[in-house]
Amino acid sequence: MKNIVKFAVGNPVTICMVVFALLLLGKVSYDQLSVDLLPDLNNPRLFIELKAGERPPEEIEKQFVKNMESMAIRQSDVTQVSSVIKAGTARITVEYTWTKDMDEAFLDLQKAMNPFAQNKDITELKITQHDANLSPVVLVGMSHQSITDMAELRKIAESYIRNELIRLEGVAEVTLSGEEVSTLTIQTDPYKLDAFQLKIEDIASRIESNNQSISGGRPTVQEIELQQATVKAINLLVRSSSSTLNILMQNIEIALADDNSGELEKINTVLSEKQQQLVKLAHAKKDYTALADEIDLLRDKKQGLLVAKAETEGFKKRIKELEDFLKAANHELTEYDESMVRKYIEKIKVYEDKFTVCFKAGVDLDIER
Repeated sequence: MKNIVKFAVGNPVTICMVVFALLLLGKVSYDQLSVDLLPDLNNPRLFIELKAGERPPEEIEKQFVKNMESMAIRQSDVTQVSSVIKAGTARITVEYTWTKDMDEAFLDLQKAMNPFAQNKDITELKITQHDANLSPVVLVGMSHQSITDMAELRKIAESYIRNELIRLEGVAEVTLSGEEVSTLTIQTDPYKLDAFQLKIEDIASRIESNNQSISGGRPTVQEIELQQATVKAINLLVRSSSSTLNILMQNIEIALADDNSGELEKINTVLSEKQQQLVKLAHAKKDYTALADEIDLLRDKKQGLLVAKAETEGFKKRIKELEDFLKAANHELTEYDESMVRKYIEKIKVYEDKFTVCFKAGVDLDIER
């Protein structure tokens, strides 16, 4: 040690050069470190979800949740247990230390909850772990000034935006959420109920029994049946490619007839003139309210035309893609292809005796069930 100290004191320039070299090496190494934008996150939480019919929250807490929480808190490395209880359902959150092996914790908790899973009063009991790596990377919201129907907005998002995003390299999945759910409200007149000697329970019972005896309006089909229908529809297109191409050419002509580029150009010209007039009136300190309202109306009209043009361009693109596929197809499909369905098929209508497969290029085919 004395020799090292003696050498450092006797050679200050050499020591400074070594220190600077180490600092430079550290700086270069730091700059070359890669940045992981999506690191592998470990979430030390497990969730116990249970369903127990239509029991009130107080009863669920007393019969199930308290006992489950007492069992969960006894597990090793558990730091906190909390619960959220609603009518018929409950969710218990079990938090662990960050160093805990979550696979081992999952097995231990599942073993501890097995006695509760045997309870006949619990209709469903499952243990899950939230995987932060499966969370959405980007959340996109949609709104429109004139379109207030959520179903219409969802249709636009599903038909155009989702189809474009799913084709981007690196995108694994695109999911949609947000739609209006229609509800039927029945208002009763107490005087008429008394006159007919009826109670609210009688009406509710009649509605419930009627709902059990009528169709819900949406036939239930198995996924394999839908997949077979899509394969048949695509093969039917391939077999009749010549007639299908004629239909596609007609659709292209219709799309070209809907081209509003000329009208957009006229609106842009008028807007430019109106804006120049607005600037002159503002400089002259004159009233320009009416002119500003005209400009707003023109902008709204332009926005509507741009939306319509985007839809037309998307439609023409779908037609071109299907046309290229039919020209290149030299054999029929032998099995279901998820990527092909997402690319070419817009929706499938389900009827009692048939499926109607609607392609994004404007071709509809009926497939018998």
